[in-house]
Amino acid sequence: MDSSVTIFAKRLKKYLKSGHITVLTLSKITGISHQAIYKYASGDVEAGLGNAEKIANALGYSLSDFISDGPSAPHTAEDCLNAISKIVKKST
Repeated sequence: MDSSVTIFAKRLKKYLKSGHITVLTLSKITGISHQAIYKYASGDVEAGLGNAEKIANALGYSLSDFISDGPSAPHTAEDCLNAISKIVKKST
């Protein structure tokens, strides 16, 4: 497994476990099935570029920040909630 996929899976799993967003909510925001999101988080399936970017953006990240090990990678739960709020407002 590619190291960027591993980082992506670990970060996704971390956010889902944090309780700040559920798989079903993330699925509704991104339009990606909840089954696929579970598989991405477990590392069983590699997310395609488009889906990885949708997930990262829904959590308040650019894709490059989400899969980066650098210092710009960490975001707060508040950042994620603000990003989700913006997306929800646009869709209503």
